[in-house]
Amino acid sequence: MIVPMKRVAVLVLDNERAAATERLQKAGLLHVEIESAESEDLDGVRRKLARLQRAKSVLPELDTRLPRSTDDLAEANARTQQLLQEIESRVERKRELDERREHLIREISRTQAWGEFNVDDIKRLADKGVQLRLYHADAETFEDVQKEHVFVLSRTKSDVYFVQVDLGQSPALSLDPVTLPEQGPAAMSKELSELAKERTAIEGRLSEIATELPVIEMTEQALLDDLEYETTKAGMEDYGPVAAITGYVPAEAMESFQRLAQEQAWGLYARDPNEDEHPPTLVRNHPVVRMIQPVFKLLGTVPGYREFDISALFLGFFTIFFGMIIGDAGYGALILVASAYFALKVKGTGKTVPDGLRLLILLSSATVVWGGITGNWFGVEAIAQLPVFSAIIIEPVAAWNPASAHNVQLLCFIMGTVHLVLAHGWRLISGLQRAPRVAALADAGWLIVVLGLYYVVLNIVLDPMQFPIPDYAMYMIGGGLVAVIVFGQQQVGVGFAKGILKGVSNLMPTALDGISAFSDIVSYIRLYAVGLATLAIATSFNDMAMEVSAAIPIAGIGVAVAVLVLLFGHTLNLIMAALAVVVHGVRLNMLEFSGHLGMEWIGAEYSPFRKKYSIQQEETS
Repeated sequence: MIVPMKRVAVLVLDNERAAATERLQKAGLLHVEIESAESEDLDGVRRKLARLQRAKSVLPELDTRLPRSTDDLAEANARTQQLLQEIESRVERKRELDERREHLIREISRTQAWGEFNVDDIKRLADKGVQLRLYHADAETFEDVQKEHVFVLSRTKSDVYFVQVDLGQSPALSLDPVTLPEQGPAAMSKELSELAKERTAIEGRLSEIATELPVIEMTEQALLDDLEYETTKAGMEDYGPVAAITGYVPAEAMESFQRLAQEQAWGLYARDPNEDEHPPTLVRNHPVVRMIQPVFKLLGTVPGYREFDISALFLGFFTIFFGMIIGDAGYGALILVASAYFALKVKGTGKTVPDGLRLLILLSSATVVWGGITGNWFGVEAIAQLPVFSAIIIEPVAAWNPASAHNVQLLCFIMGTVHLVLAHGWRLISGLQRAPRVAALADAGWLIVVLGLYYVVLNIVLDPMQFPIPDYAMYMIGGGLVAVIVFGQQQVGVGFAKGILKGVSNLMPTALDGISAFSDIVSYIRLYAVGLATLAIATSFNDMAMEVSAAIPIAGIGVAVAVLVLLFGHTLNLIMAALAVVVHGVRLNMLEFSGHLGMEWIGAEYSPFRKKYSIQQEETS
């Protein structure tokens, strides 16, 4: 459920602003609302945090994370400062090396056409009156050049690279000589090699520093806590000798918050949020329902404060969708065994089993159940025919029964209709609790429309002979749409007749929504289609493995290659099925169902002002 919130304003003496901020942070109840905050202390924390995060961003990613070398914050801060200085100096040196490397590459590219030469030798010859000048000209220009004491070193179809040896009497050329580099190509190539070695050493040292990333992140989290503290302190509104801060507190925690205010002699004002305000969302559910929260966190979705908490229904239908999309009891058994193993391992350490693992156990169990009743075990029909497995098969939906396709599709449409009817039923009940209650009858209309469209879907998609559209279905669709037009635009302060006129003016969008409802029911057939694809891919790899085994007559080798084919094929199939769960199983809940429920997912998660780092320590200790 979504926990009710109270909007509160806390008044403190301005000279007690720092102490009050610290006490609020320790209480960890107030979700702070701040319009703007600026102070020297805040800027200082921002600079420290930006410096740390810049240094952290240049560290390479390691395959494994080592445990934190210390839990003492003061020690971690001191070590982090040493590491930051070293990171910055090494990054600066690497930048210098890269700049020098680019310069040398340009110089080598610019002068390599003249071959190998020593710049110092050229300078010594110049001191003795012998000038060596490097020139570059196109072939046509070179034809007009005086050839006395001129030697061609290399040429292409269009360009000539040559040198003039001037003993003091050579005629001047009309071309500008090429500027000599600091050193010859060989020397520059040697320096490039030395630069590469030094750069590799720096990269190696940065990799070593990356092993201490947990210590750096410990300091980073402490700085984030400091940032929030300074932001809250600076964000208090000034009213002369009084400072005020506003935000939201869960209604269930108001008694505790009031006691805190009395103890600290603060002024406190609390009220219910206004309709134009947007309180944060705190979702609290039974531990069983809470298993679905990792999915919401993965998606980054939070319901609005005045929206619905669909956690329970999402969990129920997502579990069914997962089982049908994966569809293979063998795959489900593998996931179940792995999940149970890790859950028991975590439990053995005395820690609580994470919601994600508990969810995987539930989802894989559903997959085993669906795969078991359809007789799908790794896409092998022979396994389904074994006495133990054949006993649990429900023949009308069995994967190896050609007639099951029709039945499974029908099941998908029934499930989709129930899903969408639940959405409109929920909206209807919720709407009857708000003014104007008559507007809720629009959802009753949509509910009837969805039920009527169910018969249309069966007729069009499945079999028009077996599922003729009953007359009452068309009356349901027509009557439901009339209810939507009549009641859908009724609002507080608007006359009933005017609401009907607005509904009539909205006729075209309503008709389009009706068509959309039809397609939404049809879209549930994806559960059948994706499950069928998973089975088809599994059987294809099984057949491929048998063919490979038969094609390689050498004893043992054919079997070994067939096993590799099976491992690769079924692993790939399982990964693709898992992706399909995200694409299709989540979609049916987040788009089709949530769309009919009117969900916009516009919520901001309740995040009380408190020390996140200390809480993290408590959770991991």
